[in-house]
Amino acid sequence: MITADLLARVGYALFGDRWKADMARALQVSVDRVDDWSKRRGKPPQGVWLELAELIQDRERVLPRLKLAVLDVENQPLRRTYMATVSLEVRVLPDVDGRFPKVKILNAVGSWSILPDDVRTLPAETTAFALEFDGQTGTLTETYIGGAVHYPPNMKVAR
Repeated sequence: MITADLLARVGYALFGDRWKADMARALQVSVDRVDDWSKRRGKPPQGVWLELAELIQDRERVLPRLKLAVLDVENQPLRRTYMATVSLEVRVLPDVDGRFPKVKILNAVGSWSILPDDVRTLPAETTAFALEFDGQTGTLTETYIGGAVHYPPNMKVAR
């Protein structure tokens, strides 16, 4: 991954839309300097990546506790919601350890592909999908309203 692209991905993940200004503040450098790094006009000096890794690690410690608190308020299990069409949502639950299955999608010409973990919309040409967990694929699930999600037999679904 190109350094500027990685910087932008880290910045957006840590700080959101105003990532350059917030990153500059966290690293105690000017916004112009962060902007230069993001536009490949120079590279961050040694130590910046380590500081960013530490910020990520801090979030890793805080976010799981916040997630549990939010789910406790909602009184619902964690899930991923995928949009399949304008009126169809598919909800996928994790296993008992909090791991989610991969979503394998089948298009109209019969080709399979795996949906990236950060994508929550099934492509328009998706006719069906299957969930894969630890190398085992569940029964094919057609994309229609009222269809049940089929989990792989080796997956213990959190309820």
